[in-house]
Amino acid sequence: MTTQVMSGTQLGLRNAAGEWEVREIRETSPLLGPELNLKLLLANVPGVVGEEGRVRLDLKESSDFWINVSDDPTEQRLVGEWFKQKFDGLEAPERVFTLGQIEAGGDPLLRAKSFALRTQARMRDPDDDEGAVLAMVRFEGDEEGHIPGNDFRYLLPNDRPYDATVLFGPSRIMLAELVRSLKTIVSDVEFDLRHDEEGRLIGAVAKNGEMFIEEQFITHTFESEPIQGIPRLVLFAAEVSKIVLKLEKEFGVSINGNKVEIKWKVEGVLGLTPFYLDDQLHFIRRMLGSGFFDSSEFFSYTEDDFSYTFTSSYELEDVDGGNLKFVSLEMLEHKAAAPVLGEIKVVKPPPVGSDEADFIALLSLMLAPIILVVAALSYHFFKGIDVESPSVEGILREAFEKNFKFTSNLRELIDQTIKLNFGNALIGQDQFAPRDVAFFGAVNPTVTAFAIDPMQHTLVAGSAPLQFNTVPAHPGLIRWTCEPVLDSVSNGQIGSIDEHTGLYTPPAASDFDGDFVRLRVNARHIDTDFSSSALMTVLKSGLHISPLLYVTQVNSTPPTVNLQAGYLGDVTNLNWEPPQYGQLAADGKTAVYTPLQ
Repeated sequence: MTTQVMSGTQLGLRNAAGEWEVREIRETSPLLGPELNLKLLLANVPGVVGEEGRVRLDLKESSDFWINVSDDPTEQRLVGEWFKQKFDGLEAPERVFTLGQIEAGGDPLLRAKSFALRTQARMRDPDDDEGAVLAMVRFEGDEEGHIPGNDFRYLLPNDRPYDATVLFGPSRIMLAELVRSLKTIVSDVEFDLRHDEEGRLIGAVAKNGEMFIEEQFITHTFESEPIQGIPRLVLFAAEVSKIVLKLEKEFGVSINGNKVEIKWKVEGVLGLTPFYLDDQLHFIRRMLGSGFFDSSEFFSYTEDDFSYTFTSSYELEDVDGGNLKFVSLEMLEHKAAAPVLGEIKVVKPPPVGSDEADFIALLSLMLAPIILVVAALSYHFFKGIDVESPSVEGILREAFEKNFKFTSNLRELIDQTIKLNFGNALIGQDQFAPRDVAFFGAVNPTVTAFAIDPMQHTLVAGSAPLQFNTVPAHPGLIRWTCEPVLDSVSNGQIGSIDEHTGLYTPPAASDFDGDFVRLRVNARHIDTDFSSSALMTVLKSGLHISPLLYVTQVNSTPPTVNLQAGYLGDVTNLNWEPPQYGQLAADGKTAVYTPLQ
């Protein structure tokens, strides 16, 4: 990192025969000041989400301070160490610069746990100074990974206008998409994640959760054998009790490359209670109420258990930025439920030739279709064949027999997890799959935010007014103000800005003390109250030279003196006048003086 020293006086001393003498005087200004250089140790940045989830630059974690106050490396390090001691003593608000925050997010399977920061050069070439900050995020339930080595690919393509890339391993995304759909039919589901020996996510097993199929009523109408020579249309009705399907340890999701498989062993109990048996002439009801028959067992609750395995398969396609394509849904029957109906018993013999006697003769023939209906009930309940009410397979097909697109949910995940400061956000442009799900975009102001243009500017006192704008523009909704950076400077010394237009008028040179004055330009949105700031520096003079004084002599060491000019304007307008003694070789803003030999 580098930061410019804005003002100050530097004295260079030399010890001659036990006496300290001034060798040089350098006056620092915004045009010509030394730069303080330091290295920030990102490995020491706290990376715990929920406790210290801030992505921050803390000067206390810095090292290798040096400042180009002279051409002597030892002096550069000594003065740099003095600055390090000063930075270590600063309070956190002055020492810590927060870039953003890694937050947990709302989806339990995509909840960030910790992160690590590193820097990466685009090319390992001294002529290429482009680079990026890598934020590597670990999700809850995952093992700590490894920091990539020097061969890790640079993630910002150079042929597109991207300045942000978010890379996801597809396993988590695929699992989260399937679980999201599962939650539409299952209540309170939670999972234990499964990893291979190298810590890679390979699946999940449900540790709780239930799926319910609510109470239903089934009816079956059939034509019985003739009773007293007349065929009867018989109606049978029963209530099917609520079915509870447990997920615990029986529901698993396995991931292999770009393929995903859901396997669910469904076990439960199918119970029913018959409550209606009659024909269109109500002959059966009259018989059952005649006193010759006991139908209490027939109308009693009965149940039987069942066991099935559902398998649903998908594969990841690079379509529309990532698409989990449905392949198949299969059902394997281990045991079908077959509840046994109770009997209709004869409690006393009816008279020979009576209606009751005829009913006894036809009873077994009449109940046979009902027994067949109950026997097929379990299969129908799971397969949904000829049953208008919801079936288990029908509900599962509605949840899983479809393709899942990642785009909207990834956008939501990024918004919830990666929080940037200063009103910025990751604005997505492209998305790709399937090896890794890659989200390419840019760091731009959010819809409700804006940045000031220019963000930083330097001009000379008394120069022409400068127009400030916001990006994006918010016509008529921005209110502009300006304020001094230092408390010792009054508002009358910094110029003025039009509240409605953002046109800034700099002060005259006589309005402020010193060589320059610094001010902050603020823009506030009147509807959202969002605000942004820019930094202005107004100079009394647009030209500065350093050093102001340098004592040298014939045959001195070093043999030359390096001069620098700070100039706010076209460098071709600079003209170095030759000295009265010695020689001067000038080139733009630099010159080298050689004393007489």
